[in-house]
Amino acid sequence: MSSTCIHAVVHVAGSDEWAWRKGMNYGTIIVDLERRQVVDLLAGRSAATTADWFQKYPEIEIVSRDRAGLYAAARQGAPQARLVADRFHLLKNLRETIERQLGRFEASIRESPLQAEMCRPQTSFQRPWRYGNRRPWAGSDPNAI
Repeated sequence: MSSTCIHAVVHVAGSDEWAWRKGMNYGTIIVDLERRQVVDLLAGRSAATTADWFQKYPEIEIVSRDRAGLYAAARQGAPQARLVADRFHLLKNLRETIERQLGRFEASIRESPLQAEMCRPQTSFQRPWRYGNRRPWAGSDPNAI
């Protein structure tokens, strides 16, 4: 379905894979990110097809793509364009990095409640009058205040 008719000049394009039939056939979708419109659907997801498409449009200034090597072909097709990672994959990579870093502390976080209770300092402040004891400043009559 590769239609090379673009109604407006595309300056910021996004490319990613999409499923014609999930698990069976995948293609490449090209989107005008300024207008939020699909520009083209390429039948395959090969690097050569993607590079050929970008070569036809030298006015493209920015290409947003996932970090898969397949879409690095946009560099050959549009050498004038700045390649940037798309928002989804940036956030995915950030989440994975945070999980990896916090994973180093997982063993200490998962210690048993008994171990945590044994290690807890016994210096917590308790208000004795809340537990039925008389108020310490009131003398022997709890109703003296």
